[in-house]
Amino acid sequence: MTRRYWNINLEEMMEAGVHFGHGTRKWNPKMAPYISAKRKGIHITNLTRTARFLSEACDLVFDAASRGKQFLIVGTKNKAADSVEWAAIRARCHYVNKKWLGGLASIGPGVGQGTAAGQAVEGIARQPEAEGKIREELREGAIEQLEKARSRLRKVETEAEQFRVNGYSEIEREKLNLINSTYKTLEQLENYKNETIQFEQQRAINQVRQRVFQQALQGALGTLNSCLNNELHLRTISANIGMLGTMKEITD
Repeated sequence: MTRRYWNINLEEMMEAGVHFGHGTRKWNPKMAPYISAKRKGIHITNLTRTARFLSEACDLVFDAASRGKQFLIVGTKNKAADSVEWAAIRARCHYVNKKWLGGLASIGPGVGQGTAAGQAVEGIARQPEAEGKIREELREGAIEQLEKARSRLRKVETEAEQFRVNGYSEIEREKLNLINSTYKTLEQLENYKNETIQFEQQRAINQVRQRVFQQALQGALGTLNSCLNNELHLRTISANIGMLGTMKEITD
């Protein structure tokens, strides 16, 4: 058997949880060589050996399929049933995913006659009606996948429309806020302009008032000085007249 490279990645296997085994209470001692550790009551399998055996299994299946062999995929647990059905339909293989009848593999036709599992063991896939059934299953699976894709597309379109509406509302809200902010700024500028004008007017009034007051004060002081000078002049004249009268009396 030719060995091939199947690109089996240990990190991907670990992320998928391939290394998690069954509980430590119920196990087969023959599995001891393939168990590497125990964690929280669960066996941890050896991923290196698992990857090697998986590669060998892929080689075996590839060679058998190349020779036209038929395959029967079995998985009756609830967790594996859907995966078994999906993989078998895609690979056009027989599968049993509901209930395995005892002795089906050893004496197949005698035990499973009339059942889907028994017919699978007998090689029903070689009959023309089986091929039609497989095609029908594939078509139904494709239709189901198409409906799911359409449902997801409708959901995406709905979310996109909702996002567009919300985005439009957000844009309108931003525009309204910008307009309000602009009007508020213009109002503040107008108020500042009015206050500036009032300040300039008040300053001009104060300047004129100060000049008028200064001139009035200077005029009043000038008048007062003139009056004082006249008063002093009159008093001087009166004093001179008095002195002349006195000197005249003395002379006489």
